[in-house]
Amino acid sequence: MHALERQFLEQARVLWRPKTPLLVGVSGGIDSMALFALLHAIQQKWPVDLQAVHIDHGLRIESADDAAWLKMYIKDVFSHQLTVVPVTVVPDPGESVEMAARRVRYRALMAAADQFGPEALVAVAHHKNDQAETVLMRIITGTGVRGLAAMRPLSGRVVRPLLAFSRNQLQHYLIQRQVQWRDDPSNKDARMLRNHIRHQILPLLADVNPAVVDALCGLAERASRHEEALEAMLDGWLNDQSLSYSDGTFILSPQWAHWPREITALVLRRYAESHGVRLSSRHLELAFRGGTDWPGGYRVDHLPDGRLRVLRPAPVHAPALQTEPVRLPRQGTVAWADHVLSVEQGLFEPTRSGWGAINANRWPQLWVRAWRPGDRIRPLGLQGHSKKVQDIFVDAKVPKDRRDTWPVLVDSPDSLTILAIPGLSMAEEARADARDPVHWVHSRPLPQ
Repeated sequence: MHALERQFLEQARVLWRPKTPLLVGVSGGIDSMALFALLHAIQQKWPVDLQAVHIDHGLRIESADDAAWLKMYIKDVFSHQLTVVPVTVVPDPGESVEMAARRVRYRALMAAADQFGPEALVAVAHHKNDQAETVLMRIITGTGVRGLAAMRPLSGRVVRPLLAFSRNQLQHYLIQRQVQWRDDPSNKDARMLRNHIRHQILPLLADVNPAVVDALCGLAERASRHEEALEAMLDGWLNDQSLSYSDGTFILSPQWAHWPREITALVLRRYAESHGVRLSSRHLELAFRGGTDWPGGYRVDHLPDGRLRVLRPAPVHAPALQTEPVRLPRQGTVAWADHVLSVEQGLFEPTRSGWGAINANRWPQLWVRAWRPGDRIRPLGLQGHSKKVQDIFVDAKVPKDRRDTWPVLVDSPDSLTILAIPGLSMAEEARADARDPVHWVHSRPLPQ
């Protein structure tokens, strides 16, 4: 057994139980190929239900070719199947492409892991150099003790078994095991902050301290232990304090003003996180000063008697929307989610506007369902080429909160052949010629 494999086996035994469902993200670069090769190498001694997934962000012309090569290579060398998941990266306002790609990638990996049950973990290939870069990046952009702790070996469902290994160790391992990899040219783009740190700032710091990577990783480890100690102290502190929860309100006694500032910040942050609210240092500072608003509609006030109150927003009870597949009538109207669909039978008329025509000879029965990640359609006029439904929504500027309830027409509940996205696109498969019998379908949204 290779020395690196023995070290990796020790990490694995600490981080997960044998036969755990483990979904590993494989990009094809040095890091992820080393992770997959190591997981494959320890299978006999510490077996897992290994699922390999490649997320194709579609940000480079060569990405599809890289995905095809990787799928074939994993099969030929490791006798393992690789699932390729294409995604669309659309940055939110103020978000970089790099940040958006990370958000979309993790969402896709988590969705894939959900298919293997609640015990499934997602293994990613962050290593020691990545950890050092993360610590330095957070120092530069501003952070606290929690931020200095950087990446944890196990965080929720995400496991990082390579944090103890350097990039050079992983590359040498691949060379010795004769495992191939592909470099992503975007990793050299110095316009991205992480790449700028990797290729320019860290080499300068290494001139001062050749062990700068180990030093930064040591800082992360100490910060992590410090954070754990603070959380343990907080548990004891909360047991000694009189905290009131009433009518959706969180109240700190007047003594809060005399507590250590960091303890108060931890109390407020823990309360906010328990309600799914992320607080910045600015949010906390404003709460210390006086009345302020927090994300999600939360209100912070200093009461006349010295208490600090956090008022939760009143819950909004939206009616549940039906999004299960529904069989459409041959004639008539049906409500589905937040749309009303009308269906008529007739002959194809190319001049009829506002209605979609679906060939009734080829598709005698229609169903409506919600779109699913990975759905594709072959729009009329694209010469048979397919397009992601996600891209159809983006091009049509359909708001994100409307996409899950936009009707998609298919020929059976589980069909992947999309015939139409009413109001947005008709498929080549639905094409009809003059005088062909068709389903005329019209969709209108319900008033908001």
